[in-house]
Amino acid sequence: MIGPPPIGGSPSALPPDSDSRREVLIDIFGRCFIWALEEAQVGCRKLVESREARKSLGTIKAAAYEAVEGLPDDSRQIAYSYARRVAERFGRNVLGILSSEGISLMYGDNHAIRFRIVAEIVDRIEEAIQIEEVLNRGSQKALGSYWGHWLFEFGKLKE
Repeated sequence: MIGPPPIGGSPSALPPDSDSRREVLIDIFGRCFIWALEEAQVGCRKLVESREARKSLGTIKAAAYEAVEGLPDDSRQIAYSYARRVAERFGRNVLGILSSEGISLMYGDNHAIRFRIVAEIVDRIEEAIQIEEVLNRGSQKALGSYWGHWLFEFGKLKE
């Protein structure tokens, strides 16, 4: 992992009302989510295309990357495209789980589990929380519904 994507902006530029601020922070979360997806894709391509990069993996983990490296170019592109679709489906499924605000994730007979994503803006010196916003509650739409917007706005890779 290289490091998080540049975000830009500052807390003083955030809207003062909670609903608008949440939407800005959801976009920042989405930028990070899409960055992670694409960073994984770039890293996997590097492992396919570079024997040197695979040396640190060990024989068993390197085998899948070596198998893709041995494919003809057109088949390798199909494999990359397929891997992208798998990663995107995984991302949408995770967002679906995180979007649950009801009782669909049953936990025993009488309970359900919900997950909360909280964005915290902290002072870098004292690490004190200055702004805290729950992202997956009370937004304009379910968190998973932002997926297409995030891909369009923040995605750099097409395959």
